[in-house]
Amino acid sequence: MRFVVAGGGVAGLAASLALARAGHQAVVLERDIVPPGGSADAALEVPRRGIPHYLQPHSFLPRGRRLLADWAPDVLDTLVEVGADPQDLTLKLQGPRQPGDEDLVYLWVRRPTIEWALRRAAAAEPAVELRAGVQVVGLLTRENGAPRAIGVAVVSLGGGRRRAEDKIDHRVGFTQVLGLGEQAGPDRPLAMVHAASDSAAEAAMAELRAAFTIGGVAAAPGPVVVETLR
Repeated sequence: MRFVVAGGGVAGLAASLALARAGHQAVVLERDIVPPGGSADAALEVPRRGIPHYLQPHSFLPRGRRLLADWAPDVLDTLVEVGADPQDLTLKLQGPRQPGDEDLVYLWVRRPTIEWALRRAAAAEPAVELRAGVQVVGLLTRENGAPRAIGVAVVSLGGGRRRAEDKIDHRVGFTQVLGLGEQAGPDRPLAMVHAASDSAAEAAMAELRAAFTIGGVAAAPGPVVVETLR
C-alpha cells in the first residue's frame, strides 16, 4: 500500500520507516525545509518553527529504546555513534537480577539528533519519498463531501488530534480494513472498529460507511499519481 504521512518529525519519520520496512510505500510531507543529508551537528541549526521544544533534551524510555532496537537497530546504532548516552538502570537495582532487567536502559539524546538519524534512515529507503517545504491544507473529498481518508474517523474515535493539546487514545482505531475492490459480506466486514464507548463506535461506523462505496462489481484502481507537488 501507499501512504501519505503528514509531518516529517519524529512520529512521521518513524512511521514512514516502519511502513517501508514492512513492504509499503510512504510519502512524507514536511512544512519546514529540512535536508535529509548533513551531519548530526548541522541538524542543531535547522529551523523548526513548529516545534518550540526542538532543542530541548529528549530521551527514549527503556521500552522505546527496546522497540527501536527491534525494528530499526541501525537507527539506534547511529544515535549511539554520534553521542546519544545510554543509562543502564540495572546498575542502581538491588537484589538479584530478574528476566527483562537487561532492557532497563534509557537513551538520552536531543530531538534534532533523533530526527536526523530517522530522516537519514528514511531517505535511504527506496520506498520512502521525503518532500520538504510543502504544507498539508486539507483532505481530498468526494463530491458529496464524504472523506476518502478513513483516518478522519480514527480522529473522531480519539485516535488522532484535531488540536495540538488533544490527547490520543491508543486503544481505539480500525483493523482489518478492506481494500479497494475487495469483497464485503456477512463474514467480511468493512473493518473492525475499536472504540472506548458504544456511542463512539456508532459514530465511527457512520463515518466509515460514508467513506466506502459498495457496488456489485469490483472497483477499478485509480491513478497511481493523483497530483505532482513542485
